Amino acid sequence: VYIFDHVTLPPNIKYIGDDAFCNCQSLTGLCIPKSVSNIGFSAFRGCGLENINISESLFGISEYMFYDAYELKEVELPNTITAMSHAFYSCEHLHIIMPPSVSYIAPDAFNQCNEYSYENLRIEVPKGEKEKLEQLCEHLKGKILEYDITEDMAISSDLQKH
Repeated sequence: VYIFDHVTLPPNIKYIGDDAFCNCQSLTGLCIPKSVSNIGFSAFRGCGLENINISESLFGISEYMFYDAYELKEVELPNTITAMSHAFYSCEHLHIIMPPSVSYIAPDAFNQCNEYSYENLRIEVPKGEKEKLEQLCEHLKGKILEYDITEDMAISSDLQKH
């Protein structure tokens, strides 16, 4: 049995496979290199990650990527992420800032986030998106804040085509 709290991946790795760190509860930190362009299904499911910075080389958050990652508190998403589904199921302490590039959030992306067990959940979305997300996920009412989009957050035309 290997126990580790922080992993640094090789700088040239391109893919993190399905279930790669699934149930690694001692894993609290991870450096994902910019070379990673794809992260598989349930890659961090049930792991002990407390925060993670997602590389700008990713365009989506795979299904169940952080499912049951109960300790996950902060996720930094780049302005390249456009979609997510089932991604943060049961992440009860989560603070996440959705970049303006996110155009699709599945209704189940934040399932099990309710007022009883997820009082610390906080989701920030670009101004004008709050109502749409609350309609999509009624149980998120009162958990969503809005922020103003600044010039440096503008979505590039290349990304809009993706």
